[in-house]
Amino acid sequence: MDVQTTLEYLTDSSKYNIEKPFLVYPAANDGWEADDPRLHNISWSERPVVIRDVRNREPPAAETSGFQWIEHKTAFPKIVEEADMEGYMREVESVLLNHFKADKVICYDCILRENRPLRNEAFDTDNKLSVDRPPRGAHVDYTLESGVSILKDMVPDNIKEEYFQGGYRFRIIKYAPLMNNVIFPVAETLPNSLWRPLLAKCEDRPLAVCDFSSIDPEDLIAADRVYPHKRSEIFYLQYRPSHSWHWLSNQTPNEPVIMTMFDTKAGPHARCA
Repeated sequence: MDVQTTLEYLTDSSKYNIEKPFLVYPAANDGWEADDPRLHNISWSERPVVIRDVRNREPPAAETSGFQWIEHKTAFPKIVEEADMEGYMREVESVLLNHFKADKVICYDCILRENRPLRNEAFDTDNKLSVDRPPRGAHVDYTLESGVSILKDMVPDNIKEEYFQGGYRFRIIKYAPLMNNVIFPVAETLPNSLWRPLLAKCEDRPLAVCDFSSIDPEDLIAADRVYPHKRSEIFYLQYRPSHSWHWLSNQTPNEPVIMTMFDTKAGPHARCA
């Protein structure tokens, strides 16, 4: 079912001409409250959109739209211990290796998300099983700068020697199952992202994705995400009426979505979503 609703976009404000948008994630023991207004300078605007339901329609493809729903039943329906997470990450590597016919896939991160308030507490970046809130606002997880940094930081040296000599395509992919909104950025010799729900059906805050071909480069505003141990850069999206949004109604854990976050290959194909 197509949905008429509103989405949060980065406000088109003149202040971003003189100061870069930023969001700080303090350490859990730093004494900051997660909703302290000093931790960001970001303002949001609710803008009207139509989100097109892809169920029972011709599905989008990652190469052209930047995202694609696939069918896969995970062997890790719950992540309770770190061993579950490690097993799930290895499973994701196998799924993406087969899907993209890649030479190598490295799943370097896994984040558990749940739609509940986390006020007065900071996200513990040292605890792999910490549950974070869903991120706010339309965004792309990596920019050209941070995508290159991720490849340099997360790809082991022995793989760099083999693959960084040229002739390979790298993509950063988010693999998104329904597992409490678990997000899996993957650096590969084709990097990507996947999102999968943990519930039988995702009905509360389902994921919507924007078609790459409907995004103008001027819509993408670089912003800093500052963590206790690193700084990363993402794109926030500013509103354009022509943006083409999509979702999968009643998404199940067996219907994860793959989203391209970064791609080293030049051309008209989708390089982010």
